[in-house]
Amino acid sequence: MGSAGTSRAERTARRLSEITDAAAKVFARRGYQGGLQLLEGYFLPPLMLTTGEAVSLLLGLNLLRSLRANPFARDLDTAERKLLAAVPERLRDTLARANTLIGFETLSADLFHPEPEPPPQPDLSAVDRASAAAGVFWQALLDRHSVSLDYHSPYQTTPKTYAVEPLGLFWDRELWYLAGRRLDRPGKPGLYRADRVLAARPGRPLDPDTAGTQPPFDVRMLLSRRWLADAMTDWRQLDPLVRIRLTPAQAQRLRQDWYYGHAHFAPAPEGGEIITFSEEDRALVFELVRWLGPEAELLDPADWRPLLRAELESMSACY
Repeated sequence: MGSAGTSRAERTARRLSEITDAAAKVFARRGYQGGLQLLEGYFLPPLMLTTGEAVSLLLGLNLLRSLRANPFARDLDTAERKLLAAVPERLRDTLARANTLIGFETLSADLFHPEPEPPPQPDLSAVDRASAAAGVFWQALLDRHSVSLDYHSPYQTTPKTYAVEPLGLFWDRELWYLAGRRLDRPGKPGLYRADRVLAARPGRPLDPDTAGTQPPFDVRMLLSRRWLADAMTDWRQLDPLVRIRLTPAQAQRLRQDWYYGHAHFAPAPEGGEIITFSEEDRALVFELVRWLGPEAELLDPADWRPLLRAELESMSACY
């Protein structure tokens, strides 16, 4: 009996230690139905969460559910049920209707930067492919495995297969971007748009001894579209190279754009500024010049100037 009492006391002490380690507040109450109790706002089974922590997680699930491509779609419902089971009953009905009480607006279409999609696959849509690719990529990141990506860029004639060390993921403008180092090209990480991944497969375990030989990776270094600044610097080596003379006000306007803000800006000899970037889609450049207004001047490519002039004259005929 004594040993049983000791065992029960040890279990109680161990449980109390777990509760206090979880930063929950415990107080003692005397009398009938007394004993150790959690401070108001905390609840225990089956998770040690405050009400605010559980609500935050449920809202996070709803935000994840609102994404266009979701790598964890099958797990959302079960995760939500488990969290709802953990919250106090007085909150359960309200939180079960969280998707009707709080909304997350999606981004509108980007008229200035429409991008070609990879050729359609017979079995999966682009959204399904992106969801599957992000899920495989994330699991490989957790397992410390490489991943094999069958990737089709609209700027390549045929798909290519890459063996990649997963480093991180981020979500931008309704798209998942997968950051990883190619195993055959160690060094600077590359980015892979999940909707352009035709198939993703887990690869072999990564060698832990080589982890310290590569620069440390932090996905936050790519946010605020800093990855795009490096890409546009590389693209300026490609033809055709576009140069547009701008007023200071127009330059300031473009610097606030998610895409053109990462182009190259330089003072113009005669005043104002010149923006330089690579773009082969002539129609897109003409749309940009028209949007900027009459003080914007297309300088290069020089052979595009008469074509733009013909378009503007055609427009002026309407007035």
